[in-house]
Amino acid sequence: MPGLVACCAEFGRAQPLKNARITGCLHVTIQTAVLIESLTALGADVRWCSCNIFSTQDHAAAAIAHTTLLIHEGVKAEEEHDRSGKLPNPSETESAEFRIVLSIIKSGLLVDPKRYRRMRDRLVGVSEETTSGVKRLYRMQANGTFLFPAINVNDSVTKSKLDNLYGCRHLLPDGLMRAPDVMIAGKTAVVCGYGDVGKGCASALKAVGAHVIVTEIDPICALQALMEGIPVLRLEDIAEADIFVTTTGNKDIVMVSHMKQMKNNAIVCNVGLFDNEIDMLGLETYPEGRIMNLGCATGHPSLVMSCFFTNQVIAQLELWKERGTSKYENKVYVLPKHLDEMAAALHLGKFGVKLTKLTPDQAAYINVPVEGLSPSMLSSNMYMIKILLENLETVCAISGCNLRKLIFSSSATVYGWPKEVPWTEEFPLTAVNPYGRTKCHLIISDMVGQLFVEEICRDLHNSDSKWKIILLRYFNPVGAHPSGHIGEDPWGAPNNLMPFVQQVAVGRRSALTVFGNDYSTKDGARVRDYIHVVDLADGHIAALKKAI
Repeated sequence: MPGLVACCAEFGRAQPLKNARITGCLHVTIQTAVLIESLTALGADVRWCSCNIFSTQDHAAAAIAHTTLLIHEGVKAEEEHDRSGKLPNPSETESAEFRIVLSIIKSGLLVDPKRYRRMRDRLVGVSEETTSGVKRLYRMQANGTFLFPAINVNDSVTKSKLDNLYGCRHLLPDGLMRAPDVMIAGKTAVVCGYGDVGKGCASALKAVGAHVIVTEIDPICALQALMEGIPVLRLEDIAEADIFVTTTGNKDIVMVSHMKQMKNNAIVCNVGLFDNEIDMLGLETYPEGRIMNLGCATGHPSLVMSCFFTNQVIAQLELWKERGTSKYENKVYVLPKHLDEMAAALHLGKFGVKLTKLTPDQAAYINVPVEGLSPSMLSSNMYMIKILLENLETVCAISGCNLRKLIFSSSATVYGWPKEVPWTEEFPLTAVNPYGRTKCHLIISDMVGQLFVEEICRDLHNSDSKWKIILLRYFNPVGAHPSGHIGEDPWGAPNNLMPFVQQVAVGRRSALTVFGNDYSTKDGARVRDYIHVVDLADGHIAALKKAI
């Protein structure tokens, strides 16, 4: 599992998860054991429990301590018990699993009525990698009941594509051939759902000679299936098929009424997380299980698991690193794109991959840095909207508190690439990427003009002279405070030279490599300024004193 190995090699010496206690709930396989070992190698104290009795491999679970955190239901039950003295009633739910959850909480309340609230208060955050799990997190967020920050690993590219698409494409034929031992070629297979999981399953079945039909509720996914030459029908309208695969993450997809219309010896299987996609009433299954890829086969290949397990590690590192800040609120956040790319990059070296680098002419032609597209360039419209909304919300909040003083931390990127040095404030504002433009410019697009933050600040002052606003423009912060509480330590590959030098100094990189010898500066860097983080902090304090 090259990504996890690379994570340990990259960060292990620094022990970034020291003092972190991590509890996991996931299929317990040999790949999961490597994830646990990796978290431990990074300094964490790890405990684990299986999410599915049918997918646990005993030889992997033998050395792993089992635990579970029933925090959300536990906190809700404790608060209700404080108000009314009422205990959870397990018999009120039809779910056998939820009855167990409520039974545990009920018995625990009699012993320690504040246990789950203590857990909630010390919990830093959670990272979730399943579609069904993420849906539940977003539902709790929408209901206003979410108790701590969460990073959605499921929708990162390295997870959603590697796991859902390519992993399921690999495992479905494996499971079908291992368990019922059937020849797939020539058979008619129905794939319920054409999301990433359904796409992988349909592709695999087509590749081995099956005639594939898809059922779908989403018109875009249905159109995608048609463009692949796959008919889209309702389950009720499919006269006869040999194999039925559910991939939706929803419930009640294949019901007993459907099964009664199926031919003798038809195969019904589920590649979703829970067996409630299939109506189990009156149905005896062989082998017994909830997901055929682990009940009938060995699951995803280790490389696929490595990709999204690496995302899990990176998400945990991010949550733990930011635990003392207000960066993550009690909301669900998709794993940031630069961390997703970092997870992908950690795998490439093990396969001899060498990424193509843009020439200066190519970079100029498409108006991006030689290093490639930054996160702001990769999704510039959403980036601009996000920055605009966040700053407007900040200004509204300040106004609502009857405050009229603001220090805006801008950037020297607003100047683009001036033709001479040193740079002065009088230089024209010619930002060359969305990051710089969000600081200063009015962007006119086909549909809308977007006024960004420096312009907003100027208009605020012009409309109300009580506003005292100071704009600070600077380049890359470097160095750290002697205490270590603030400093420049970017994730993944840095975007400028100094962090590379620092990483060599602390042993994270073996050497500093400069490619080429035709740069205008001896060290290969572009002509730019750096500012020490302590000087930067002092500058902000001075600006604040000036505004006050």
